[in-house]
Amino acid sequence: ELSVTEEVEVKERVWDYREKEEKFLQELTKSLADKTKALAITTTDEGDFFACGYANLLDMPEFYDIDITKNLFSVLDEYDYVRGLFPVEVDDDIHVLLDEDLGPKLHGPYGFIFTSYQTHGNVKGRIGVLGPSRLNYTYIIPTVRYFRDLISEVATGW
Repeated sequence: ELSVTEEVEVKERVWDYREKEEKFLQELTKSLADKTKALAITTTDEGDFFACGYANLLDMPEFYDIDITKNLFSVLDEYDYVRGLFPVEVDDDIHVLLDEDLGPKLHGPYGFIFTSYQTHGNVKGRIGVLGPSRLNYTYIIPTVRYFRDLISEVATGW
């Protein structure tokens, strides 16, 4: 789990944007990428898509292979494909997708951890982390869960 210091740091980073949906989700996604050292993705059911942390992938040995990295970046450009990775109806539990779970275009050493969120104003979406299949699940799962809960706790007016 995140330390109290880490939780406060993240909350302070997004607090001023709590009433501005787009800016809040941008900062939250960047914070998630910074904390997990992977690629963070946040979507809304209204069609917004935020991704941060592309450079983090280049520090991981799996992505030293240019073909694996190129494939991932090409797929990330296909907005509909990425949105299709999220099931239509998702509970608020954590989901882990590996190998064939990621569909035909993402065969390789990829792993995706995500969950759904809902604000008090009933904005719904998904938040997660994409990286190599060997992600540090014991750190990333509670981190993704914390960020989900933070959206519900802090977001106001949207």
